[in-house]
Amino acid sequence: MLKPFKLNNFTNTTKPINILYHFNDSLIVGSTNQLQFQSYRHNTYNNINLDFTPKQILQFNNSLVMLDTDGVLYHLNGYNPQKSNIRNVIKLLQSSNSIVVIRQSSIGRLKLSPRLTVINELPLPSLHLDSAINNDVICLADTANTYSLLNLTNSVLLPLLPFEGSPSITSIDDADEFLMITHNDLGAVGVFIDSYSGEPKHGPLQFPSTIKSIVHQSPHLFTLLSNNTLQIHSTITHSLIHSLSLSHLHPMFLQSTPLGLSIPQSIPNQLHFVSFPLLNTSVDYSNASNRPSNSSSQLESTQVILATDTGSIHAFIPPSIFDQSIYLLDMENDNARQQALSLANSLPTDSLESYYIHLYAALQLFRSTSFSDASALFSKSQCDIRLILSWFPDLTAGLFDPDEFVKIPLGIANLIENIPRTIKDLIVGNLEKNYSPYLNVESDEPVRQLYDSLMENARSMLLECLSKEHRRRRRARQATYHESESYTDMILDTCLAIIFAERSDKDRNALNVFINNSNNILLPIAEPWFTRYGRYAALSRLYESHGDIKEAIKIHKRFIEQTIVDKDVVDPLRDIIRLLNRVEEADLLLEYGLWLILYDRNAGLQVLSSHPRTSIDEGILLEALGRTDKVAEQEYLEILVLARNREDTGMRQALLDMLIGNVVEALKDSNISGDMWRLIEEYKLQKHDQSYAQYVTAVLDTTEISPMTKNAIISRLKLLLFLQMASDLDWNSIETALHPFTESTLLFEKAVILGKLEQHSAALNILARNLRDTFTSQHYCAFPGYILSGSLARKCIDNSHLSNCWLVALARTSMVAVAPPLRSHLLRILLDVYMADGDVFSAEIASLLGSQALHLNFLETLPRIPNDTPLISIKDFMLRQLRRTEHKKRELSILKGVAAAENLTKTEEAWLATREAGAIIEEAIDDANQVDGNDK
Repeated sequence: MLKPFKLNNFTNTTKPINILYHFNDSLIVGSTNQLQFQSYRHNTYNNINLDFTPKQILQFNNSLVMLDTDGVLYHLNGYNPQKSNIRNVIKLLQSSNSIVVIRQSSIGRLKLSPRLTVINELPLPSLHLDSAINNDVICLADTANTYSLLNLTNSVLLPLLPFEGSPSITSIDDADEFLMITHNDLGAVGVFIDSYSGEPKHGPLQFPSTIKSIVHQSPHLFTLLSNNTLQIHSTITHSLIHSLSLSHLHPMFLQSTPLGLSIPQSIPNQLHFVSFPLLNTSVDYSNASNRPSNSSSQLESTQVILATDTGSIHAFIPPSIFDQSIYLLDMENDNARQQALSLANSLPTDSLESYYIHLYAALQLFRSTSFSDASALFSKSQCDIRLILSWFPDLTAGLFDPDEFVKIPLGIANLIENIPRTIKDLIVGNLEKNYSPYLNVESDEPVRQLYDSLMENARSMLLECLSKEHRRRRRARQATYHESESYTDMILDTCLAIIFAERSDKDRNALNVFINNSNNILLPIAEPWFTRYGRYAALSRLYESHGDIKEAIKIHKRFIEQTIVDKDVVDPLRDIIRLLNRVEEADLLLEYGLWLILYDRNAGLQVLSSHPRTSIDEGILLEALGRTDKVAEQEYLEILVLARNREDTGMRQALLDMLIGNVVEALKDSNISGDMWRLIEEYKLQKHDQSYAQYVTAVLDTTEISPMTKNAIISRLKLLLFLQMASDLDWNSIETALHPFTESTLLFEKAVILGKLEQHSAALNILARNLRDTFTSQHYCAFPGYILSGSLARKCIDNSHLSNCWLVALARTSMVAVAPPLRSHLLRILLDVYMADGDVFSAEIASLLGSQALHLNFLETLPRIPNDTPLISIKDFMLRQLRRTEHKKRELSILKGVAAAENLTKTEEAWLATREAGAIIEEAIDDANQVDGNDK
């Protein structure tokens, strides 16, 4: 289906027009006594004043031949007409290779050089009325009302048929045909005749009125009727394509320009951009021009032009792809729409025409609630996404300014004016159009379900459009961009996030993925939607990505307090710790760190004490912890004193007071005291293959004792470790504070205190006799004041699950073994302690003598052993002593042998040196003097 030609009024003259002719790139316009040469391609204009009235002008061998109203021929060389001697010419006919001169009763050929001359003249049987030429055949209409064919090659005249009314002959050049017109009561009839045989061809054409002017421009036939109607027929199908009334133009005649005439391009008015408001739709576009405007910078081609009585010239422009597409779209059926879109695919994708066609088609589908089909066209048009969003006021509330607008073509604006401005009104109007009055949208369930389905489809369409636009913008986004684009990005991303939140029940992960990528979501707009649909985790991440850590923490606080829930949250405690580690304000960190301690003391203390970004004054934090949680205060003191080794006396004393207070407070409970005493008694009955401290801490992993007792054991272990690692405490005050329990339960602690006071005998008496802790007693002899070795202390810390700060402090503590004499002295004291009850501690005595034989003097130790001690119990000690004595003897023998060997080696080396030096004989001085005296 072909869209009609459009008219372009491209020039106006001030005088009536009687000649229109296309020569090279110029249009020749002839009026009363002027010729105008207008070239729009080269933007030139020339005017020739004449002393005669031109009637006809033709091109011949790059020259122009002109006929005036008096029948005189002129040769137009350049812009200077030269008058010839040829007279009485009625008409000029132009074939492909010559010009034929028609006179009243003869026909001849025109010769141009050296001057205009008529040759090969043939007489005519009747006077001439009208004629046309096709190659070398002329169709004539004479005063006998007969059409005839004259073959110039053989000079044969063939009469054809009679005619009524004014004759009209048109050459159909590309088909070797003539169209001859005859009039009747209904108007006029056109008959196609073969130009060589004179036989009729095809069917006749019926015209509703007489003919004023007719031209052929393949493949169309343009006919101007007397009633000022233009009819366009196809010379292929011989059918009427379009009929157009030109009464308002007062048309005179038509003229063809076979090679195409370049004229200013006519820009369709519907392509002009206007400002379309997004909120206020009461805008009148009637002031916009209803006529197309001409662009002098762009040209288009025409092959048929029209002259009017008013002196204006119009061009018939073949329908462009844009015109054809819009014409098809206006039919509003699927087949026509597909044809229009197929035509549009041949246009550049970034052209205004392609944008217009796809947006026009999308809006038509949108208006008919074909949302899924409209979605792809909206995306392909790449229209301003705010235009689509304007139909969804529930999403855009607060996003658009009251006077916000988008730039769209006028034709699109006019189309939108006929579409309801909200999606709800659009769907309701469509349903009422189809179902009212039989069904009601509000009350009838089937229609209500259809309404809900259409609303869902509209939302899906919007989601698809927004998603595609978001991806397109993300790919095309540069390092810097205009503020308007950034603003559009914010609107786009905000609406996308809202829709993802709405569709949480269908695709919950979509919002999470969108939030995790870079976005421009407007938080104040999106927050109510996220809250409405329970997407608190996504809202928290959004706050975090926008740098508002405090609001993100508030949300996770509510998760932990269980005032809100979100299935996307797996470990809110871990998340809030991560957020707190990003806080840079000390007050905010302190506020939420103290709150976190109430839910997870270790995590809260870790955040407050070891923050990677923000530090809190230790004194302020201690004071705040004291008001919040005493246990946390103690643990923070442990970090400061033990891990960070603060030398502050007040902190150390405060920690000691807490440790002592915890132990004393726990032992006031008779159940705990009883459990502690029972553990001592049980340990005494055990085979002594481990220390008392190791035995007690091992009980922590069993269910034999109550949780309260376990806490008391841990408190005792902390106090014990602190006392052992300290060196400058007021030991007497400590003993006084612990005195109510040091005689019964806190034996280990008392031993440490006595060791620090260098009361070794009393300390060993407690360890060896009261606790019967062989391992600890012997270790004490090597390291007085330290009842736990480093490895044993680490085992106890691990068994008790104490914090790492105790291990740090332990690693910093250096336990140096005492000198051998003092160690031997302490071992003798320990032995004396055992000897006091030798019959009870025989096994301990044997163990001590066996393991410490190296550090005990045999002669000093043996008298201390009671006589009734079984020999078997000291057998190992005596064997080791005897073995050691024998070992020393043999060692001395070996050393003597080694020394003798060394002496022999040195003697041999000296003898060799002496022999090499040679002998020196010297006389004794005394002998010489004696000889001299005898001689005298």
